[in-house]
Amino acid sequence: MNMNLSGKTVECSVCGGNTALEEDYENITSWLCVKCGYTTNSTFVGTSKELISTPKAILDMKHWDSERQIYWIPTVINMPTRGLIFPEKHGKKLMWVYVPMVSILEEDQRNYPIPGSTTEFYKRKLDSDETKRFTEFNDALVAIGAIIKLDELKENISEEKNNG
Repeated sequence: MNMNLSGKTVECSVCGGNTALEEDYENITSWLCVKCGYTTNSTFVGTSKELISTPKAILDMKHWDSERQIYWIPTVINMPTRGLIFPEKHGKKLMWVYVPMVSILEEDQRNYPIPGSTTEFYKRKLDSDETKRFTEFNDALVAIGAIIKLDELKENISEEKNNG
């Protein structure tokens, strides 16, 4: 596996912050801005299959990066053990929705059969009753447990550069 984590943040074309995490994998560079929640990779040009298969609601929020010549789109994060984060448009404002994953009580699992099976049942589900909305993407990341706070991220990256 040819994976190179650059260990650095770069400028995000959408929000202008130095908060886009950069990663190289098999000759594709990808970025995720932990501040604004937009993501892209070096294949996100107008005709890429990833963009063509992206839901229209997400594509309607895309941003053109004239420096890199690629599109940025709001990210969707699905962590099967922790939950789901997705963007939601409220007028011109973008909100980040977090739906946590919860365990299903053993006595309730029969209410959640795995399709095609009569003997297997889901043990976890998304709990829409516990949905939370955030104005800041990073707050949704903290809620799902996917990242440390933004100021701590900057401190850790600075320490790695000083020690590296």
